[in-house]
Amino acid sequence: MKKYLCILFIFLLSAGASFAQKDKKNKEKVSPNTTETSPPSSPESNTSLATDSLGKVRKPLSPEELNKQTVFYNMESALLKADSVYVIDFPQAGYSNLPLKIDKLIHLQALYMGGAGLVEFDDQIATLQNLQILDLKNNNLETLPKGMAQLKNLQKLNLQNNKFKTVPEVISLIPNLEELNLSLNLGLMRQGTIPPELAQLSKLKLLNIEGNMLTKLPESLLNLGNLETLILNVNRLKSIPEFVYGFKKLKVLELKQNGLTQVPEQINALSSLETLNLQRNQLTMLPNAIGQLRKMKSLNLSQNQLNEAPNWLNSLTDLEFLDLSENQLTQLPDLSGLKKLKQLRLNGNKITAEEINRIKNQLGPNTTVSF
Repeated sequence: MKKYLCILFIFLLSAGASFAQKDKKNKEKVSPNTTETSPPSSPESNTSLATDSLGKVRKPLSPEELNKQTVFYNMESALLKADSVYVIDFPQAGYSNLPLKIDKLIHLQALYMGGAGLVEFDDQIATLQNLQILDLKNNNLETLPKGMAQLKNLQKLNLQNNKFKTVPEVISLIPNLEELNLSLNLGLMRQGTIPPELAQLSKLKLLNIEGNMLTKLPESLLNLGNLETLILNVNRLKSIPEFVYGFKKLKVLELKQNGLTQVPEQINALSSLETLNLQRNQLTMLPNAIGQLRKMKSLNLSQNQLNEAPNWLNSLTDLEFLDLSENQLTQLPDLSGLKKLKQLRLNGNKITAEEINRIKNQLGPNTTVSF
């Protein structure tokens, strides 16, 4: 009997060892899509590419791929699938700082916290090494953590409508930033300008500093040689800064409501320009040089003091949108060359019905004329 018990005991030990070995192999085969989370890592240990809980490197997604990802709206659901979270959008207020444990979401590539109630946030943001988009608009931020300089993949930063009194120095240290929105930070009005260090953002393509009541801009910004969009609306510049004419790649220039009284001939240097917004200034005439910008698609001259529309308008053959509303016009020049024009706004002028009909006949049925 003892002999049989010994044999049975040996058999059970052998089976247990075999089961444990199989279980270990199964765990090693966990899919990369598992919901297991990885332990938080310190900023010092992170590189520009994060790894998941299995040690697999995950590269930043393209904008097209990112748009296809599931959006998570709270931390509870995100933490359940930490290795699969790429986009978070917190739609409600109630965060004075970054959420706890957000450092576990190491593959996070887009974080939207607009209107979340943020007053500050700490260096745990530096653990999000794959972050490409950070939207912090409509909060109460006055400073930014130094750890943001470690966000080597960050391309878009939206800081619209916060409480900044000066532009945080760390912004100029984000190496691959392509879009920066600093609009509606009225605290910057005391400075009257922005720091010259922003010129270090050599990859910047879009700069929005609308609505800050700035009176001047540093000449060092000329070093932003890749800039394609410059939004300067609702400031107090009085004249277009000279260095702007050096932006050879500039496609969009917005100067609405700045108190401009003239536009220099040098504007023809902006040969790539497609959109020019001069709305609500104090312009009484315009230079012929604008007529040389043959790539122009959108031109807004509304709410100025123009007595006559320039003849060179007809040479802007790629023009699709033209706004001449709220001026002092009584007639228009020949516009028959504007074959691509989709919308013409003439409201608030003194143009007769007969003149309107003449223009409509020139432009044809594909152009909407409002008057």
